[in-house]
Amino acid sequence: MTARFVALLLALFCNTAYAGYVWPVEVGISGSSAFGSKAAARDSADSTQYIGCAVFASGTTSTTLYGLCAARTATGTYLSCSTTNPKMIEAIQGQDTYGYLYFTETSGQCSYIYSNRFSSYLP
Repeated sequence: MTARFVALLLALFCNTAYAGYVWPVEVGISGSSAFGSKAAARDSADSTQYIGCAVFASGTTSTTLYGLCAARTATGTYLSCSTTNPKMIEAIQGQDTYGYLYFTETSGQCSYIYSNRFSSYLP
């Protein structure tokens, strides 16, 4: 499923130029996956939805980084996950302010994190 998702995104955005194309994807949650554009969530008419990830460290001597992703839809459905996986942390650190974010969780742990910086997600 992951490979198909990436292939679909590449097919949609890498072969064609979309001058001025805007894709305001509001936050959605389906099963154990959350997705949406941070700009669309911020600009939405409601004051409920959000999506994003953060990285933090705990304590003064800890060398472990922790990652957290969370999303809430306009109807209040909530999903979150956490991780200490270095590759997941890199994906979180690479996210853009207004980009699209997609993540999945398994038993509270992030199992997949995807973010992009396509111009179509800018406000």
